[in-house]
Amino acid sequence: MKRNVLFICLDTVRADLFKEVASDLPEMADVTVEGARAPSSCTVPSHASLVSGQLPSNHGVYSYDADMRRIDHSDTLFASLTDYRTIGVSANPYAGSASHFDTFFDEFVDISPQRRFPSGMDAGTFALTTDTEGPMRYVEFLREAMSHDATLASLANGAAGLLNDRLLASDHFPRPFDNGARYVLREARERLHDDDDRPTFLYLNLMEAHEPVADTLGYDVDRSKVPRGWSSDVLDFDAINTGRAPFDEAAVGTYRHLYRTAIDYTDELVAEFIRFAEETLPGETTAVVFSDHGERLGYTPEDRQLGHNVSRLTESLLHVPLLIRNSPVELDYLSKGPFSLLDLPQLVSAVVSGKSLGQRRQLVVAERLASVVAEKFNVDATERGRLNRTRRCVYEDGQKVVWDGERSATAYEVTNSRAEAVAERSVGVPNAETSVFEVPIETADRRFDTEGGVSTGVDEAIQERLEQLGYS
Repeated sequence: MKRNVLFICLDTVRADLFKEVASDLPEMADVTVEGARAPSSCTVPSHASLVSGQLPSNHGVYSYDADMRRIDHSDTLFASLTDYRTIGVSANPYAGSASHFDTFFDEFVDISPQRRFPSGMDAGTFALTTDTEGPMRYVEFLREAMSHDATLASLANGAAGLLNDRLLASDHFPRPFDNGARYVLREARERLHDDDDRPTFLYLNLMEAHEPVADTLGYDVDRSKVPRGWSSDVLDFDAINTGRAPFDEAAVGTYRHLYRTAIDYTDELVAEFIRFAEETLPGETTAVVFSDHGERLGYTPEDRQLGHNVSRLTESLLHVPLLIRNSPVELDYLSKGPFSLLDLPQLVSAVVSGKSLGQRRQLVVAERLASVVAEKFNVDATERGRLNRTRRCVYEDGQKVVWDGERSATAYEVTNSRAEAVAERSVGVPNAETSVFEVPIETADRRFDTEGGVSTGVDEAIQERLEQLGYS
């Protein structure tokens, strides 16, 4: 029997802090790929790349055109899973139905703060579509919930959403529910018990480290660093990143602590789930744990920016964890040197077939197309163009070279410290621009602009969730 594959994305987790904080998953892993680099610096293009092995300018899926259906199924890692039942459970709408990522799977479950029990009605959709105000609003919700096929789940969604929103708006109480991790893993557990003779490919996306992070019941919070009920919503990332608001070192310090706490929390839950899956599923099970991108936390004076909705390719955004447990093929050689998540389709194929992965790609590259947040900035056309500029980078000979559509290139000596990189100097555009990238960067700048927007074709409830996560 072919082995099962757990394909687990720890959304927005950067490698350096994961290495400092996480203990359970690294202890379980047979292979830890220290040099893993994401193909892009935000969810949509990175996910499209890590399932297709294509660069964003090739597959064309990015923040302003997030439709994953433009990628042919036969060009993805799912092509090697024809005998599998494929299941996805995600707390990130951009790694789910909002981007049509769910169409790659036999079964997919979206989890949100207003729909923690997916069989029930979506409390967020109800709130956005009803015109009723005051106490009658709750009466109407109760009436609809009672007539729904999953009454108890619908009532639970309403109660959980209301309680979470009320307490999140308070500075006195921790958030009662996490950012979806426990509910994602609960839904996954239920589906692993299904009676199905096929091997299982299970994709999970856990959003605990993604903004906004908040004081949460179940987190091991240091009360000397985190005031009760604190949320990173107090930080206006867009304003800070464009210099319209000061960089509040104290508040950012609290944000950093909660980010680390969220990683620790996720590490423990996922390790426990992997052990459960190995005991539950018939046959051997391989786990591949990774992140789609990291997060900027403003650690250095040269990098006073937060989040990941900026057109940048810093190490804090690209250097991500990658751990593999119980692989049937030799992968130890991946633990040294850069490794691109563009090679994840080949890795999955090697695990499924039991055949060697082969040589890693010679040049590890990454790319960020137009920025999702530029249109929200109150800046002039010149500055907006700079924010939206396509950026590319290549790792070669111990350094990273970053260049943009203006053909301005900078070389950095890569370091594992939070200083991002040292020995910055101007250089020429590297050969990778023509030897690796099929679409010239100037063409990418023109082709992948910010027309349309991420909300195209997305219902109001999902759009509200995207805005909560910092997307425009």
